[in-house]
Amino acid sequence: MTQPVLFIRDLRAYFTTERGIVESIDGVTFDIHRGETLAIVGDSGSGKSVTSLSIMELLPRRLGRVAGCEITFTGRDTLFGRNPPICGRCAATRWL
Repeated sequence: MTQPVLFIRDLRAYFTTERGIVESIDGVTFDIHRGETLAIVGDSGSGKSVTSLSIMELLPRRLGRVAGCEITFTGRDTLFGRNPPICGRCAATRWL
């Protein structure tokens, strides 16, 4: 099988609140290969937006943090500034 376009392993995100730490995402893992489509569905507050924002490195630090995981986009490690973050326009024109 070919290398996935987007590779996500053990994605975790948490928020610090007045009541303590809240785990918003706990161990999200998936691959998307060229030509595939992935839909993330769930109830309000289930973590769909936080998952997307975390993958694109757009989760505001004042709101939450991404905890250890592995994210690669077209084979390039993107997490925590090791390579440019994934964003719609640059991803489509630069890496695909």
